Amino acid sequence: MAQQYLDHSKAILTSNRSNFKGGSKGSGIISLFGYQNEYDLRDGYPLLTTKKMATRSMFHETIWFLRGDTNIKYLEDNNAPIWRPDAFQGNLPGMQKEGIFPESLVKYSPDWDKAME
Repeated sequence: MAQQYLDHSKAILTSNRSNFKGGSKGSGIISLFGYQNEYDLRDGYPLLTTKKMATRSMFHETIWFLRGDTNIKYLEDNNAPIWRPDAFQGNLPGMQKEGIFPESLVKYSPDWDKAME
């Protein structure tokens, strides 16, 4: 996995087809359309870090996301505290008021259900 990541990074940084644009925080974004990485999950979860991670919580969050859930009950039932109300829901009204998170956005994509069929 690490070699695939390094190869991908090198391709993005050296390709004449890479796109360069400013990011929302002025950091800049470099992208290369169509480049894909594939990971055999039988070899483990593809996580590139040296930090200790809460893999159980990550697993449940991945399942929650793939199911298209928008209610954190599944996460709470599985003791995955990533999206606890005090971390997200408590800030939601203020985010909506400032236009950061629209009230109408209740799922990840308007076509989410169609995509999951």
